[in-house]
Amino acid sequence: MTSTSQERIPKRLIGAIVAPLNAWWSSAELLHGLNDSGATTAIVDPERLAAILPLLDQTPALKRIYACRT
Repeated sequence: MTSTSQERIPKRLIGAIVAPLNAWWSSAELLHGLNDSGATTAIVDPERLAAILPLLDQTPALKRIYACRT
């Protein structure tokens, strides 16, 4: 198995679809990306968590955020 295949298997098992968000996006762009993707769960690093937290009241579909250190 290639590393790409190994990365895809867990996502398939939980029914996840990856919607990458650019780390350089402004708050407005991040808000649009979250809402446009319909994201219900976000797995982020601490920096993205800090950027997303102020937007929570504007992202009704987002129900869970998991933050992990890199």
